[in-house]
Amino acid sequence: MTNIRSILKKLLTGTYVLNIIKVTNERSIGGINMRKIKLRIVNKRRFAFFLSIVFVIAAIIFSAITKFNLAYSTNDGDYAEMAIISGDTLWEIAKNNNPYNEDIRKVVYEIMKINNMKSAEIKVGSVIKIPTY
Repeated sequence: MTNIRSILKKLLTGTYVLNIIKVTNERSIGGINMRKIKLRIVNKRRFAFFLSIVFVIAAIIFSAITKFNLAYSTNDGDYAEMAIISGDTLWEIAKNNNPYNEDIRKVVYEIMKINNMKSAEIKVGSVIKIPTY
């Protein structure tokens, strides 16, 4: 457990992944010491891994902020209304209103979802919405 904690601590502080050596050259300009710091990456593989992890975390944060993961329906919301007559079943209605020959169960589910139905029972005289494709 302590090994995992020490690795995580090193990852967060950057000492484990980066292993950067600081090389300084001192110059003085007008009596003021100016340091020019050069950074040299010791282990390029670890550094590339670190950059890829940072990129993935940034992408996750960006998608969470912008709600990039929302799924939008391709159906434009056009519905036809149909009055139920004696002998109609939801299965037959779905079968007759399926121009792209999709699975009938899927069409029945969509009709039930659109009409907020909990079961496939329909009553004579009621009006239901049917998706138009």
